[in-house]
Amino acid sequence: MSFATGLTVGTTYKIRVYSYTSLPGQLADFDICVTTPPSPPANDECADAIPVPVNPDQLCGQTVSGSVYSATASAEANTCFGSDDDDIWFEFVATSTKHIISLSNITPSNSFYHAVYEGDECGALTQLYCNSTTQSFAENLTVGTTYKIRLYSSSSLPQTSSFDLCVGTPPPPPANDECAEATVIIANPSSECVESGSGTIFSATASTEGNTCTGVADDDIWFEFTAVNTTHFITINNIQGSTAGLYHVLYEGDECGTLTQLYCSTSTQSLAQNLTAGTTYKVRVYSSSSNPNQTSTFDICVATPAGSILVNDTTFTPEQLVETVLIGSECALVSNITSQSGSDFGGSGSIGYFNFNNSSFPFNDGVILATGSINEAPGPYPNNNGGLSGSGWGSDADLAAIIAEQGNTDPLYNASILEFDFVPLTNQITFDFLFASNEYGTFQCSYGDAFAFILTNLEEEDPTPVNLAVLPGTTVPVSVVNIRNGAYNAGCDSVNPEYFGSFNQGNPYGSAIAYRGQTVVLTAAGDVIPGNQYHIKLVIADYRDQSFNSAVFLAGGSFDIGGLDLGLDLTVVDGTAICDQDVSVIETGLNEDDYEFVWSTVDEDGNATVIENETDASLTVSETNDYRVVATYTGSTCSLEGNKRVEFYVPVEETVGTPVDLIGCDASGFTTFDFASNTALIEAGVIEGYDVADFVISYHASEADAQDNANPIGPVYENTVAELQTIYVRVEYTPTGCVGMLNFNLIIQDLTPDFDMGGDFNICEGTTGVTIDLTANNFDPASPDVTYSWTYNGDALPDTGSSVTVTGEGTYEVTVNNSGCEATQSVFVTVTSIPVADIMEDVVACDSYILPVLSPNNTYHTPEGETLAAGTEITTDQMIYIYTESGTAPANCTDESSFMVSLVATPVIEVTGGCIGGRYTLEVILDEEYYTEETVLIEWTDPNGAIISTDVTAIAEEIGDYMVTVTPAGGDICSSVLVYNVENAACTIPRGISPNGDNMNDNFDLSGLGVIKLSIFNRYGKEVYSKTDYSDEWYGLDKHGKELPTGTYFYSLELNDGTSKTGWVYINREN
Repeated sequence: MSFATGLTVGTTYKIRVYSYTSLPGQLADFDICVTTPPSPPANDECADAIPVPVNPDQLCGQTVSGSVYSATASAEANTCFGSDDDDIWFEFVATSTKHIISLSNITPSNSFYHAVYEGDECGALTQLYCNSTTQSFAENLTVGTTYKIRLYSSSSLPQTSSFDLCVGTPPPPPANDECAEATVIIANPSSECVESGSGTIFSATASTEGNTCTGVADDDIWFEFTAVNTTHFITINNIQGSTAGLYHVLYEGDECGTLTQLYCSTSTQSLAQNLTAGTTYKVRVYSSSSNPNQTSTFDICVATPAGSILVNDTTFTPEQLVETVLIGSECALVSNITSQSGSDFGGSGSIGYFNFNNSSFPFNDGVILATGSINEAPGPYPNNNGGLSGSGWGSDADLAAIIAEQGNTDPLYNASILEFDFVPLTNQITFDFLFASNEYGTFQCSYGDAFAFILTNLEEEDPTPVNLAVLPGTTVPVSVVNIRNGAYNAGCDSVNPEYFGSFNQGNPYGSAIAYRGQTVVLTAAGDVIPGNQYHIKLVIADYRDQSFNSAVFLAGGSFDIGGLDLGLDLTVVDGTAICDQDVSVIETGLNEDDYEFVWSTVDEDGNATVIENETDASLTVSETNDYRVVATYTGSTCSLEGNKRVEFYVPVEETVGTPVDLIGCDASGFTTFDFASNTALIEAGVIEGYDVADFVISYHASEADAQDNANPIGPVYENTVAELQTIYVRVEYTPTGCVGMLNFNLIIQDLTPDFDMGGDFNICEGTTGVTIDLTANNFDPASPDVTYSWTYNGDALPDTGSSVTVTGEGTYEVTVNNSGCEATQSVFVTVTSIPVADIMEDVVACDSYILPVLSPNNTYHTPEGETLAAGTEITTDQMIYIYTESGTAPANCTDESSFMVSLVATPVIEVTGGCIGGRYTLEVILDEEYYTEETVLIEWTDPNGAIISTDVTAIAEEIGDYMVTVTPAGGDICSSVLVYNVENAACTIPRGISPNGDNMNDNFDLSGLGVIKLSIFNRYGKEVYSKTDYSDEWYGLDKHGKELPTGTYFYSLELNDGTSKTGWVYINREN
């Protein structure tokens, strides 16, 4: 594709096409297309920058797409590299002081530059930085400020690439960014990283802790661990992110800021030595790069080195290696032991003894055969194990023939051989081994150091050697080529990786040996004929060259040419014991023609007692004991000894309950029984340590059926033998399969009891001491053969006698059992509720009390029992009774209450008023038949409501209504109240009146004086006016109603106290 630019619209242009080669005769077909590029992108210029959403994290959940196709150059200044002739613009608003700008999904693939600007106006922007990769970090931003991104291809040629743009936010600093927040990781007590930690340096910052290591610790994070050993190794793995170069530093100390640096490591694995178990150490991890914004994540593990095996190529002779170490049997029929070792050719020993030395190696000790010095074998890897033999020695024809069958015909070197003759005592020999090699990894597909365990039957006329060093279940020899893991060589696929154990080069401190790789523990096995003589050659050699040695480790004591194995002990605790009615046969598996047998029992002190007349290869036992057999190989002093404990389970019958005879009641001698009750007894009797759910119970009509578990009957069963029949119970304990036998009888007779209970009856609620008594008609109620079972409303009662106490309403049922014959009766006891009489408080009433209406079924009564109706007026003090009744006789229940009626007489009073001593005095008059001044409380109030007196008299100071309240002393009820109106509180005679209609002194007011008669005379002595019971009626008129003239007039008064008064009064008619 090409872009033709600078064309003139309407002009015709020609296109010339040709092959780029100079060779003639080129043939090619093609299509050609001339198209017009699209318009420039919408964000071709700074002012049209497209907003980019800011992600709250670095995951780019939100992106914006863009393309430089048809983009043109912008005028904005640019100091970056590349040709910005196709730039496009984006912008974002900072939400953090740092953001990540990322390009992804670039199609077609292309190189892009991007620049970040700050500023409010295009043409005057400030360039912050430019970047030529797909990711950059914009730092020192201002939150809330808008920034612009200018993006263009690096090429000056027209481009069509599209992409996705993301603005992300770095995470906050890790939680363990500082020493004080170090993440705790568990130190593993072994070399396996069962416990590990993880971390990231993304957004980590520099710590102030001292550091003498190389690199720039500007993104360090912290971990801490408590040592469980004096030596640990620290491994950093699974590194992912921007850099794999991670350094780590180990510190000792209790307080951050004063730590002591122990060492630093530029490798991802280091060995921490001379530690103190129980002390806490800190690990500082950072990237080696000084470039900021590294994003790597990783796992970190603190483990304990595997330790190292020990080897010895001088202490043990080949005979001792075979007889003492490899076979380890006192009765080993071994001979003709020979060997070939590097030491035989002037080099180091390649055969010897090894011990695991408390390391993680899977064998405690054994024999090692190597293609180089066995002194190179102790770990950890590589431990100066260069894999090169100091001097070479010969091959082995037998091994060469075996590997040639697999197509491996190159020469063998440095063959180490250990071989011997032996006589097996059983029909199979086995031994455990492990293969290790420095060929693993780089050379595992091309150099297959080989070894074999070659077994030959020397008593066959033309024996066929068999290689026992093969993959399980196959004839494929064990070698580097046949057992390998492609994880440690990308160009060499895995073969049988399940048998590959570990790649020690990848975890040196986890290796107890110094070989690069090793298999899992394998077992060599070969079928043999007991008593025949066999030869076995154990051989290993380098294949194709002498470099990169290998070794095979044979587990000490594992070469089993036949011992006496009587099998596992048969014990109760293991669940393998024998049922008590069975026997156990102990088998030696040996040929009786080849051995002589002596059987014994062994007591707890180890003393053996020979079992007489037991000389066979097997022994049948029926008792719990420890048994021993000594088998002596005929014609020799070689004896084999075997021990076995045989235990017998407790008889099932002793672990469960015992059934009882079941008694039925029927004159015919036949009836139906339910065995469920006996099942319950058997299960209830299960002794401690056994689970009732583990027992299976079945019933049978014959003992033979029970033993054979045939023809079960029940649980509901009608006897088939009249009056008496035996039932057999089979009880199987399922965890062991053991069976026990029980039995019981079915007994049928007719002794049905006849009795009376007295019928249903009623009691009042709350009644106690009521009993239900049985009357026996045909049996002795006190006989020990008679039992009583009571229930109340279906629930069993504890009572076992012929009577029961009533505790509530309901059905009382009794079942009487007379020697298995039962009869049942019941009575229903009705509890009548006791009614609750109305409760009334004692009453204090004035003069009389009207009895209120009561609740239904309640009535009033006098102490003498006379009925009183509601509404009756009570006029004397007396006790009143309330009676109520529920039910009808004789099941009626009653209740009563009472209250006292106390009557208080209301005082009878009257009030008088008049002038006494010149003051208008009010007085209350009491009915002294009931009350005196001492037995009442008196209260006077004036027209304003104010209390003016608590005596029998009160002084009226003004006109109006005066109220007196008289209350019987000692209470606040039955008060009498009277109002007395004082029309004139004055107690003086006016000297004149002015009857002019202004309502001021119009009348001759004598209302407070108690005037019985008033007489008015003129100055001539003539009576012009008179009135009896006078108050204030005269206002200057004569007796005929005519106005009297102004002047002085004489008056004469007759008062109600019997006195009289006279004087002069002046009439003034002037306005």
